[in-house]
Amino acid sequence: MRIGNSLIVLLVCSAPAVWAAEASDIKTPKDFTRSQRTSEALAQAHAEVIGAYDPNEGYKPSTRVAELISESDNGDVLVKNVRWGRVSKDGYQWDTVAIKIQDLEEVYWGQENFGRMAAHDFIVFKFKPGGFENTRSDAPPSNYFVVSYEAHIRTNQNFSLIDGQFNKFTSVWNLSSLESFVANDVMGNKNPVLLFPISSSKMTMAQKHKMLKTAIRLATAGDHHYYNTTSYSCITNALRVINSALPKKEIHSNLPKVVTFQLQQAKLLRKPILINPKDPTGAGMIDPYPAVGPGDN
Repeated sequence: MRIGNSLIVLLVCSAPAVWAAEASDIKTPKDFTRSQRTSEALAQAHAEVIGAYDPNEGYKPSTRVAELISESDNGDVLVKNVRWGRVSKDGYQWDTVAIKIQDLEEVYWGQENFGRMAAHDFIVFKFKPGGFENTRSDAPPSNYFVVSYEAHIRTNQNFSLIDGQFNKFTSVWNLSSLESFVANDVMGNKNPVLLFPISSSKMTMAQKHKMLKTAIRLATAGDHHYYNTTSYSCITNALRVINSALPKKEIHSNLPKVVTFQLQQAKLLRKPILINPKDPTGAGMIDPYPAVGPGDN
């Protein structure tokens, strides 16, 4: 019994010591007053900035850093490095896309599920036809823009939630069409995806426009930080986007199923749409597609 107690003490005490040594300067929500505890303040406190490196060299080909090419006076933008399908088994089509802010129709909170508690959260923006337009003339059309904050995985790495706690991964805002996301994540990884429409009764179109502008700004800012499973992850950064448009109480969590519950309790989410690996087009979100990029089979 004494040996068992000693082991428990060792496990409980040693693990936090390692974490404290690597993240002693990272603030927690307790370091902020309630009025200071905003999504942006927490993000800046948690983020550990990476030194100079090439974010497009030596990484797995399904992710790439986006670039803002131009922005008009009315907020419309031209964004480079939006994934639009595959060109081969291990090669992806990356294109430049014109985004018309005023043609935004709907916003979704997306959740790719890996199990009971594990999930990947992201944001989807739906546009009127022509509002999300690929500048490549032969590109298949899409009305859905996926904005996903992810660990940026090198070719010699595999993702791990534990490694994500200890600065093992850089990070990237990965942009894609919904068709490309479905082909890569739903069909490729065989994971079901839930898309929760943001309630129009709780969020005006002007607020949704702000979400879109925030997502584009964050995705193309060129800021490079370490990914952190609990403090600077897909969830906390997707919340930065949605919290940027909330006038009152913000939502804070680092657990995927908990944050979905909180958003539902705040009546911000409507009934979800399921995109199932067995029938990805059955949800009616996307047209049946044979190919989402040249040469994709």
